[in-house]
Amino acid sequence: PGVVEVDVFIESTDCFGVAFYANYFKWLEYGLGERLTAVDGMKYKQPAVLGDAVEVRTTPVDDGSGSEQVIARRRDDAALITVAKAHAGPAEPAAPPSPPAGVRVESTHTCRH
Repeated sequence: PGVVEVDVFIESTDCFGVAFYANYFKWLEYGLGERLTAVDGMKYKQPAVLGDAVEVRTTPVDDGSGSEQVIARRRDDAALITVAKAHAGPAEPAAPPSPPAGVRVESTHTCRH
């Protein structure tokens, strides 16, 4: 079993100081030490908020098919997220497929904060 400590900084929260949902997946990856590829049985219990210190606790499942994970707040040991089984995969994602011959792809991204 392993434990990874994570502090909740402002860049992980929304304008109300609540951790944005995608960060939980990032923190689960920190606990696995690998890319998270699938999650079975995830339960959201309560949010992490700005200034919280949380622990990602990872325990391999006996049959070797994944890991159980819990994200808990350190000050009161409250479980924020529980995962029945997290699956890890290769560190690098597969390359996206190429477009069909003769198809031109353009992408423009505009970010306004």
